Amino acid sequence: MQSLITSLVSVVIPCYNAEEYIEETIDSICCQSYKNTEIIIVDDGSTDQSVQIIKKKDLDNVFVIKQSNKGVSAARNEGVKKARGEFIVFFDADDLMSYDFIEKRVNELNNDKEIGFVCGRVKSFNRSNDELYEVAFGAAGNVINEVLFYQSNINTCPSNYMYRTDTLKKFELLFNENLFSSADRFFLIEVASRNIKGKLLKTGGELLYRKHSDSMSSKITDRLLKDKLIYYRCLIKRDLIPPDIKKETLAKGFFILAGTAYKLKAYFKTITYLVISFYYSPIFLLRSFFKKILLKTK
Repeated sequence: MQSLITSLVSVVIPCYNAEEYIEETIDSICCQSYKNTEIIIVDDGSTDQSVQIIKKKDLDNVFVIKQSNKGVSAARNEGVKKARGEFIVFFDADDLMSYDFIEKRVNELNNDKEIGFVCGRVKSFNRSNDELYEVAFGAAGNVINEVLFYQSNINTCPSNYMYRTDTLKKFELLFNENLFSSADRFFLIEVASRNIKGKLLKTGGELLYRKHSDSMSSKITDRLLKDKLIYYRCLIKRDLIPPDIKKETLAKGFFILAGTAYKLKAYFKTITYLVISFYYSPIFLLRSFFKKILLKTK
Protein backbone atom coordinates (compact mmCIF):
# COMPACT_ATOMS: atom_id res chain seq x y z
CA MET A 1 0.00 0.00 0.00
CA GLN A 2 1.36 3.40 -0.96
CA SER A 3 1.34 6.06 1.70
CA LEU A 4 0.03 9.59 1.40
CA ILE A 5 3.60 10.85 1.03
CA THR A 6 4.61 8.55 -1.83
CA SER A 7 1.41 8.55 -3.91
CA LEU A 8 2.25 10.33 -7.15
CA VAL A 9 -0.58 12.39 -8.67
CA SER A 10 -0.63 13.00 -12.42
CA VAL A 11 -2.33 16.22 -13.51
CA VAL A 12 -3.13 16.06 -17.22
CA ILE A 13 -3.81 19.43 -18.83
CA PRO A 14 -5.02 19.69 -22.43
CA CYS A 15 -3.80 23.03 -23.73
CA TYR A 16 -4.96 24.88 -26.83
CA ASN A 17 -4.12 28.59 -27.11
CA ALA A 18 -4.28 29.13 -23.34
CA GLU A 19 -1.53 31.75 -23.04
CA GLU A 20 -3.80 34.03 -21.01
CA TYR A 21 -4.39 31.45 -18.26
CA ILE A 22 -1.86 28.60 -18.34
CA GLU A 23 0.77 30.15 -16.05
CA GLU A 24 -1.77 30.91 -13.33
CA THR A 25 -3.14 27.37 -13.62
CA ILE A 26 0.32 25.80 -13.27
CA ASP A 27 1.11 28.04 -10.29
CA SER A 28 -2.08 26.93 -8.51
CA ILE A 29 -0.93 23.30 -8.87
CA CYS A 30 2.67 23.94 -7.82
CA CYS A 31 1.49 25.84 -4.72
CA GLN A 32 -0.56 22.90 -3.46
CA SER A 33 -0.19 21.65 0.10
CA TYR A 34 0.45 18.25 -1.53
CA LYS A 35 3.72 18.28 -3.49
CA ASN A 36 4.22 14.88 -5.12
CA THR A 37 2.79 15.69 -8.54
CA GLU A 38 3.65 15.50 -12.19
CA ILE A 39 2.02 17.98 -14.56
CA ILE A 40 1.54 16.61 -18.06
CA ILE A 41 0.57 19.36 -20.48
CA VAL A 42 -0.67 18.13 -23.85
CA ASP A 43 -0.29 20.96 -26.34
CA ASP A 44 -3.09 20.42 -28.84
CA GLY A 45 -1.58 22.36 -31.72
CA SER A 46 -1.50 25.80 -30.06
CA THR A 47 -0.67 28.76 -32.30
CA ASP A 48 -0.09 31.27 -29.50
CA GLN A 49 2.65 31.55 -26.83
CA SER A 50 1.31 28.83 -24.51
CA VAL A 51 4.25 26.43 -24.93
CA GLN A 52 6.84 29.19 -24.60
CA ILE A 53 5.24 30.36 -21.35
CA ILE A 54 5.28 26.81 -19.97
CA LYS A 55 8.88 26.15 -20.93
CA LYS A 56 10.02 29.49 -19.51
CA LYS A 57 8.91 28.36 -16.05
CA ASP A 58 11.49 25.54 -16.26
CA LEU A 59 9.89 23.25 -13.68
CA ASP A 60 11.19 19.72 -13.11
CA ASN A 61 7.73 18.19 -12.65
CA VAL A 62 6.17 19.77 -15.76
CA PHE A 63 6.24 17.80 -19.02
CA VAL A 64 4.98 19.00 -22.39
CA ILE A 65 3.63 16.67 -25.06
CA LYS A 66 2.96 18.16 -28.48
CA GLN A 67 0.35 16.90 -30.92
CA SER A 68 -1.48 18.29 -33.93
CA ASN A 69 -4.90 19.75 -33.17
CA LYS A 70 -7.08 16.72 -32.41
CA GLY A 71 -9.36 18.12 -29.73
CA VAL A 72 -9.58 18.12 -25.96
CA SER A 73 -10.61 14.46 -25.61
CA ALA A 74 -7.68 13.19 -27.68
CA ALA A 75 -5.34 15.40 -25.63
CA ARG A 76 -6.60 13.93 -22.36
CA ASN A 77 -6.24 10.40 -23.70
CA GLU A 78 -2.67 11.12 -24.77
CA GLY A 79 -1.97 12.33 -21.25
CA VAL A 80 -3.26 9.05 -19.79
CA LYS A 81 -0.66 7.14 -21.82
CA LYS A 82 2.15 9.14 -20.22
CA ALA A 83 0.76 9.33 -16.69
CA ARG A 84 2.83 7.55 -14.03
CA GLY A 85 0.77 8.56 -11.02
CA GLU A 86 -1.36 6.35 -8.80
CA PHE A 87 -4.05 9.02 -9.12
CA ILE A 88 -4.96 11.25 -12.03
CA VAL A 89 -6.77 14.56 -12.56
CA PHE A 90 -7.88 15.88 -15.96
CA PHE A 91 -7.46 19.60 -15.38
CA ASP A 92 -8.48 22.37 -17.75
CA ALA A 93 -5.89 24.97 -18.73
CA ASP A 94 -7.94 27.88 -17.38
CA ASP A 95 -9.14 26.49 -14.02
CA LEU A 96 -7.49 26.87 -10.61
CA MET A 97 -7.01 24.58 -7.61
CA SER A 98 -7.70 25.67 -4.06
CA TYR A 99 -4.68 25.15 -1.74
CA ASP A 100 -5.74 21.70 -0.46
CA PHE A 101 -7.40 20.46 -3.68
CA ILE A 102 -5.02 17.53 -4.24
CA GLU A 103 -4.38 16.69 -0.58
CA LYS A 104 -8.08 16.33 0.24
CA ARG A 105 -8.69 13.99 -2.69
CA VAL A 106 -5.60 11.85 -2.07
CA ASN A 107 -6.56 11.47 1.59
CA GLU A 108 -10.02 10.18 0.68
CA LEU A 109 -8.72 7.74 -1.94
CA ASN A 110 -6.07 6.38 0.43
CA ASN A 111 -8.52 6.05 3.32
CA ASP A 112 -11.33 4.38 1.36
CA LYS A 113 -10.23 1.69 -1.07
CA GLU A 114 -13.83 1.07 -2.15
CA ILE A 115 -14.07 4.32 -4.10
CA GLY A 116 -12.59 5.02 -7.52
CA PHE A 117 -12.83 8.80 -7.65
CA VAL A 118 -13.29 11.91 -5.50
CA CYS A 119 -14.74 15.31 -6.32
CA GLY A 120 -15.69 18.41 -4.35
CA ARG A 121 -17.45 21.74 -4.42
CA VAL A 122 -17.05 24.00 -7.43
CA LYS A 123 -16.79 27.77 -7.09
CA SER A 124 -17.15 29.61 -10.37
CA PHE A 125 -15.32 32.88 -10.96
CA ASN A 126 -15.37 35.39 -13.74
CA ARG A 127 -12.67 36.26 -16.25
CA SER A 128 -10.84 38.74 -14.02
CA ASN A 129 -10.93 36.45 -10.96
CA ASP A 130 -12.35 39.19 -8.75
CA GLU A 131 -15.60 37.52 -7.77
CA LEU A 132 -16.54 34.00 -6.67
CA TYR A 133 -20.10 32.95 -7.29
CA GLU A 134 -22.40 30.04 -8.18
CA VAL A 135 -21.32 27.19 -5.91
CA ALA A 136 -22.02 23.75 -7.38
CA PHE A 137 -20.99 20.16 -6.62
CA GLY A 138 -19.38 17.26 -8.43
CA ALA A 139 -21.46 14.21 -9.34
CA ALA A 140 -20.75 11.43 -6.84
CA GLY A 141 -24.07 10.07 -5.58
CA ASN A 142 -26.47 8.78 -8.21
CA VAL A 143 -24.06 9.89 -10.93
CA ILE A 144 -26.04 8.72 -13.95
CA ASN A 145 -29.21 10.55 -12.88
CA GLU A 146 -27.28 13.65 -11.80
CA VAL A 147 -25.60 13.88 -15.20
CA LEU A 148 -28.41 12.78 -17.52
CA PHE A 149 -30.99 15.11 -16.00
CA TYR A 150 -28.70 18.15 -16.00
CA GLN A 151 -29.24 18.84 -12.31
CA SER A 152 -28.60 22.56 -11.84
CA ASN A 153 -26.32 22.18 -8.81
CA ILE A 154 -24.08 19.57 -10.49
CA ASN A 155 -20.89 20.53 -12.32
CA THR A 156 -19.36 17.85 -14.57
CA CYS A 157 -16.12 19.69 -15.40
CA PRO A 158 -13.28 17.07 -15.48
CA SER A 159 -11.03 19.39 -13.45
CA ASN A 160 -13.01 18.53 -10.30
CA TYR A 161 -12.42 14.77 -10.34
CA MET A 162 -9.45 12.70 -9.17
CA TYR A 163 -9.45 9.04 -10.28
CA ARG A 164 -7.46 5.94 -9.49
CA THR A 165 -5.34 5.51 -12.60
CA ASP A 166 -5.36 1.71 -12.43
CA THR A 167 -9.18 1.72 -12.25
CA LEU A 168 -9.44 3.72 -15.47
CA LYS A 169 -6.94 1.43 -17.16
CA LYS A 170 -8.64 -1.72 -15.84
CA PHE A 171 -11.92 -0.73 -17.53
CA GLU A 172 -10.15 0.88 -20.51
CA LEU A 173 -11.92 4.15 -19.81
CA LEU A 174 -10.92 7.00 -22.10
CA PHE A 175 -12.62 10.18 -23.29
CA ASN A 176 -14.78 9.81 -26.38
CA GLU A 177 -12.80 11.56 -29.12
CA ASN A 178 -15.95 12.15 -31.18
CA LEU A 179 -17.17 14.54 -28.48
CA PHE A 180 -15.89 17.85 -27.16
CA SER A 181 -18.39 19.81 -25.03
CA SER A 182 -20.29 16.64 -23.98
CA ALA A 183 -17.16 14.53 -23.41
CA ASP A 184 -17.11 15.18 -19.66
CA ARG A 185 -20.72 14.03 -19.19
CA PHE A 186 -20.22 10.95 -21.32
CA PHE A 187 -17.05 10.00 -19.44
CA LEU A 188 -18.78 10.24 -16.05
CA ILE A 189 -21.67 8.11 -17.28
CA GLU A 190 -19.22 5.47 -18.54
CA VAL A 191 -17.44 5.53 -15.16
CA ALA A 192 -20.73 5.10 -13.29
CA SER A 193 -21.88 2.33 -15.65
CA ARG A 194 -18.90 0.27 -14.45
CA ASN A 195 -20.18 0.59 -10.87
CA ILE A 196 -17.16 2.68 -9.90
CA LYS A 197 -18.11 4.48 -6.70
CA GLY A 198 -17.24 8.09 -5.98
CA LYS A 199 -17.16 10.38 -2.97
CA LEU A 200 -17.99 14.07 -2.60
CA LEU A 201 -15.76 16.04 -0.23
CA LYS A 202 -17.69 17.59 2.64
CA THR A 203 -15.29 20.48 3.13
CA GLY A 204 -12.23 21.94 1.43
CA GLY A 205 -10.53 21.04 -1.82
CA GLU A 206 -12.71 23.31 -3.96
CA LEU A 207 -12.25 23.66 -7.69
CA LEU A 208 -12.12 27.27 -8.88
CA TYR A 209 -13.90 27.06 -12.21
CA ARG A 210 -13.34 29.88 -14.66
CA LYS A 211 -16.41 30.94 -16.64
CA HIS A 212 -15.97 33.13 -19.67
CA SER A 213 -17.92 33.90 -22.80
CA ASP A 214 -15.39 32.35 -25.20
CA SER A 215 -15.51 28.86 -23.67
CA MET A 216 -16.62 26.12 -26.06
CA SER A 217 -19.76 25.34 -24.05
CA SER A 218 -20.89 28.98 -23.89
CA LYS A 219 -21.26 29.52 -27.61
CA ILE A 220 -24.37 28.26 -29.41
CA THR A 221 -22.95 26.92 -32.67
CA ASP A 222 -23.70 24.24 -35.25
CA ARG A 223 -20.75 22.32 -33.85
CA LEU A 224 -22.25 22.38 -30.35
CA LEU A 225 -25.58 21.12 -31.70
CA LYS A 226 -23.83 18.30 -33.56
CA ASP A 227 -21.86 17.42 -30.44
CA LYS A 228 -25.03 17.09 -28.36
CA LEU A 229 -26.65 14.92 -31.03
CA ILE A 230 -23.62 12.60 -31.15
CA TYR A 231 -23.69 12.45 -27.34
CA TYR A 232 -27.25 11.10 -27.29
CA ARG A 233 -26.60 8.75 -30.18
CA CYS A 234 -23.60 7.30 -28.31
CA LEU A 235 -25.66 6.88 -25.14
CA ILE A 236 -28.28 4.94 -27.11
CA LYS A 237 -25.76 2.88 -29.09
CA ARG A 238 -23.85 1.81 -25.99
CA ASP A 239 -27.04 1.26 -23.98
CA LEU A 240 -25.82 3.52 -21.15
CA ILE A 241 -29.21 4.87 -20.09
CA PRO A 242 -30.98 2.80 -17.41
CA PRO A 243 -34.32 1.43 -18.71
CA ASP A 244 -36.39 3.08 -15.97
CA ILE A 245 -35.32 6.60 -16.98
CA LYS A 246 -34.63 6.07 -20.68
CA LYS A 247 -37.79 7.65 -22.07
CA GLU A 248 -37.62 10.73 -19.85
CA THR A 249 -33.88 11.14 -20.47
CA LEU A 250 -34.25 11.06 -24.24
CA ALA A 251 -37.35 13.25 -24.19
CA LYS A 252 -35.43 15.85 -22.21
CA GLY A 253 -32.34 15.42 -24.38
CA PHE A 254 -34.14 16.00 -27.67
CA PHE A 255 -36.07 18.89 -26.12
CA ILE A 256 -32.71 20.49 -25.32
CA LEU A 257 -31.55 19.78 -28.87
CA ALA A 258 -34.68 21.46 -30.19
CA GLY A 259 -33.98 24.55 -28.10
CA THR A 260 -30.41 24.73 -29.38
CA ALA A 261 -31.55 24.30 -32.98
CA TYR A 262 -34.16 27.03 -32.52
CA LYS A 263 -31.50 29.49 -31.31
CA LEU A 264 -29.52 28.67 -34.44
CA LYS A 265 -32.65 29.31 -36.55
CA ALA A 266 -32.50 25.72 -37.78
CA TYR A 267 -36.28 25.37 -37.72
CA PHE A 268 -36.60 22.05 -39.55
CA LYS A 269 -34.24 20.46 -36.99
CA THR A 270 -36.19 22.16 -34.21
CA ILE A 271 -39.42 20.50 -35.32
CA THR A 272 -37.67 17.15 -35.90
CA TYR A 273 -36.21 17.08 -32.39
CA LEU A 274 -39.54 18.12 -30.83
CA VAL A 275 -41.26 15.25 -32.61
CA ILE A 276 -38.61 12.82 -31.30
CA SER A 277 -39.01 14.27 -27.79
CA PHE A 278 -42.79 13.78 -28.05
CA TYR A 279 -42.24 10.19 -29.23
CA TYR A 280 -40.24 9.32 -26.12
CA SER A 281 -42.52 11.10 -23.64
CA PRO A 282 -45.54 13.22 -24.63
CA ILE A 283 -46.11 14.10 -20.97
CA PHE A 284 -42.58 15.44 -20.52
CA LEU A 285 -42.79 17.57 -23.67
CA LEU A 286 -46.15 19.09 -22.79
CA ARG A 287 -45.04 19.73 -19.22
CA SER A 288 -41.88 21.44 -20.48
CA PHE A 289 -43.86 23.67 -22.86
CA PHE A 290 -46.28 24.74 -20.14
CA LYS A 291 -43.39 25.44 -17.78
CA LYS A 292 -41.73 27.72 -20.35
CA ILE A 293 -45.03 29.54 -20.98
CA LEU A 294 -45.54 30.10 -17.25
CA LEU A 295 -42.01 31.43 -16.85
CA LYS A 296 -42.54 33.92 -19.68
CA THR A 297 -45.78 35.21 -18.18
CA LYS A 298 -44.22 35.93 -14.77
